[in-house]
Amino acid sequence: MKNKITKTFFLIIIFLSFFLKDSYSKDLEFTATKLEILENGNLLVGEGGVKIISDDQTLEADKFKYNKIDLHLELIGNVVAINSSDNTVITGNKIDYFKNQEKFISTGDVEIKISDKYTINSSNLTYFKIKEHFFSKDQTVFKDKIGNKFELKNFNYLKLKNEIKGKKIKYTDIQLNEYFIEDAMVNLESNEIIGKDLKIDFTNSAFGNTNNEPRLKGNKLYSNNNLTTVSKGIFTTCKKTDHCPPWSLQASEIKHDKTKKTIYYKNAWLKIY
Repeated sequence: MKNKITKTFFLIIIFLSFFLKDSYSKDLEFTATKLEILENGNLLVGEGGVKIISDDQTLEADKFKYNKIDLHLELIGNVVAINSSDNTVITGNKIDYFKNQEKFISTGDVEIKISDKYTINSSNLTYFKIKEHFFSKDQTVFKDKIGNKFELKNFNYLKLKNEIKGKKIKYTDIQLNEYFIEDAMVNLESNEIIGKDLKIDFTNSAFGNTNNEPRLKGNKLYSNNNLTTVSKGIFTTCKKTDHCPPWSLQASEIKHDKTKKTIYYKNAWLKIY
C-alpha cells in the first residue's frame, strides 16, 4: 500500500503537474507536466501545460527555462503573457522575462493587445513593465479600436503618457487619408501629431471632386482632430504623374480645416508648370 501511494505521488509530480512556491522561485509559481531541476537546483526546465504566476500576471508556454541566480525566465512556444491589472496580453513564440528588471524581450514576431483599445504587431520588442514602455527598432504596426493605423520604425510607446514616437511613419486615419512622416510624436489621448518632413495623400473625394488626387507636402506638421498645419507647404489636386504637377500652391504655412474641408494659405504663390 505504501509503495502504491509513493508511485502515484511520483507520477503526479513528474507527469501531471509540478507546482513550485515562493521559497524557491522569488515569487514565481510554476506548473508544468514535466520538469527537471539542474545545476544544484539553480536551473529549472519544464514543458507541457506550462503556467507561471507572478503577482498580477500569468505566463503560459510550451516550454520554459528558469535560472534562479539571475531570475531569468525563458518562455518558448505559444507564449501568452497576461497582465490582469491593466488588461495587457502579449503573445509570441519566444519571450524572455527578467524578473529583477520587470523586463520582457520578444524574439521574432509578437502581438500585444492593450485594454481592448490598442493592438501592436512587431518583432524583437522590449517591454519594461514598471515604466510601461514598449519599444522596437523593427517595423511595427500600431492600431486603435476606431481604425487609425500607424506603420513605423524605431517604435516607442509610452503607455503612461499615452504617446507613440517613431520614424518612417505611415499613418492612415479613419477617413483613409495617408500621412507619410519622417519623424513624429503622437499623443493618443488628444490625437495630436507633431512631426517633420511629411507628405499627405488625401482621399480623392476629400475636397469634393473624386477625379482629383489632392496631396500636401511640407517641412513641419502639427495636426489634431480639427486642423492640420504644415509649414513650407506645397499643395496640389492634380493627378499623379512622373513629372511635376501642372500647378501647385506653395506657402509659408498651409492649414487644412478638417471639418470645413477647406485649405488656407499664408504667404502663398501659385506655380504653373
